[in-house]
Amino acid sequence: MDINATLFGQMLTFALLVWFTMKYVWPPVLHALEERQQKIAAGLQAAEQNKIELAQTLIKVEEQLAASKVQADILLKQAVERSEQIIEEAKQKAMVENQRIIAAAQVEIKQQIQKEKAVLFKEVVDIAIKGAEYILQKNMSSETDMVLLNKFIEDQTS
Repeated sequence: MDINATLFGQMLTFALLVWFTMKYVWPPVLHALEERQQKIAAGLQAAEQNKIELAQTLIKVEEQLAASKVQADILLKQAVERSEQIIEEAKQKAMVENQRIIAAAQVEIKQQIQKEKAVLFKEVVDIAIKGAEYILQKNMSSETDMVLLNKFIEDQTS
């Protein structure tokens, strides 16, 4: 192969291309690569930090959830106790009211019995008087009436 001026020209052109590339093209490309590398490293570090924060947050959420369950259990227990207390109070009030109603009914029954006894007694007396009048009208004479009337007056004055 012959070495001639074309080869030297190509070598000179290649050397100029290498120099130009290293001087003007390569630094921005390296700078862009370094920035990209830093961004990737920062992104990986942020992702790792977020992963750690997520784990911590999950732990906090689990703790809060457990605390909420305990609180809910306490509230539920208090609600059950309060409902039982309200039921017991209602039972006691119902018993007191029941006893009051029974007592009032018994008093009313006694009063009604007394009224009925008085009415019945009056009716019995009326019947007895009518019967006595009937018997006396049939059997008595005026002499007997006078003797009985005098005896009644003596009994009443003594």
